[in-house]
Amino acid sequence: MDGNAGGFGVDNVDFTGSALGAIGYRTSLFGVPTSVEAGYKALRVKVVKDALATDVTLNGPFIGLTGYW
Repeated sequence: MDGNAGGFGVDNVDFTGSALGAIGYRTSLFGVPTSVEAGYKALRVKVVKDALATDVTLNGPFIGLTGYW
């Protein structure tokens, strides 16, 4: 699990934040220690600059492969 929050009016960014939940499995691939992860992530950004405003939420599942050496 991971999450963060920021913005708070700095440089016209009212808010930015994300949350992530994942599960993984450690193994070895071609002799290299690896892990396979799967999870879900949500990212929210709200920017207000003069008359223009952006309020976006992106979210969805992900899969990943990490190698350690």
